[in-house]
Amino acid sequence: MKKKLLVLGFIIMLSLTACGDNQKFNDEEIKIAKSLVEEFNGSGNEGVVARLDESKRIINFVLEPSLLISDVNGLREAFIEISKVSSDEIENINTKFYYEDDEKNPLLTLKDEKIIKDNMENYVKKHPEKQGEKKKYETEKASFEFLHYKVVDSKEDNGETLFVISMNVTNKGDIEISPWFITTLNIKVMQNDNIYGEEWLSISNELLDESYRTDLKDTDKKIKPGETSKMIMAYKLANLEEPVVIKDAPTEGEDFNVEVEINWNIMENNCLWVVVFLLEIKELDMKYNLKKLLK
Repeated sequence: MKKKLLVLGFIIMLSLTACGDNQKFNDEEIKIAKSLVEEFNGSGNEGVVARLDESKRIINFVLEPSLLISDVNGLREAFIEISKVSSDEIENINTKFYYEDDEKNPLLTLKDEKIIKDNMENYVKKHPEKQGEKKKYETEKASFEFLHYKVVDSKEDNGETLFVISMNVTNKGDIEISPWFITTLNIKVMQNDNIYGEEWLSISNELLDESYRTDLKDTDKKIKPGETSKMIMAYKLANLEEPVVIKDAPTEGEDFNVEVEINWNIMENNCLWVVVFLLEIKELDMKYNLKKLLK
């Protein structure tokens, strides 16, 4: 099984639990499921452990109670991707994601890659102590809330790869502003190119495919004072080894500086890029990474 799950940043730990069918795994399925669990647990993930329940066709990803969630939608997307990887190998497999101290109230339950029960928003509302703060940079005129990051291939068949930032831009001033202009004025995205050192990455939204059309249509639409606009910014990566650094331009990173590690693994016939999410663990900012789930 040459598949590998790619993921960015630090490490998040989850457990795939199943529900539904009581049909047991056959011998070959047990072998595959154990391989998935062993690979996950042996890949350096801290705070999450995978557990196999052979009698219920379940792989559980169990989160440590100390893990805090800052991006519910992004985390849900990652859970679905994990479920898809499992269902590609084993049919009729259930996956469940829950905190170790609250197994009876899972965050998300899926059968194959179909959501059976989604409790993520309600869980965070009922347990505000599980919420981590999103990364935010403030100026007198605007605020920039970084939601999540993603790495995707260019729509052109040129081998180039893009680093995509999803953010909310809020107008704090008293006149209309262009979110595109104010972002480019205040935010720098850098990467070491292994030749000249740390260099600016060029904005390359035009290389995003059609799936981003809706997100991009209001990119340069001016927003009134007090309004917030969701922004998608794509940057052409110099390489896939060096981390990306996001910093404020006015102080060259003294006021705001975030480093995002990029780890990727080739799947059998294509690349699976999973969103990078921000977590906070015991008040320390950490990035979430699903690393080498499949080999």
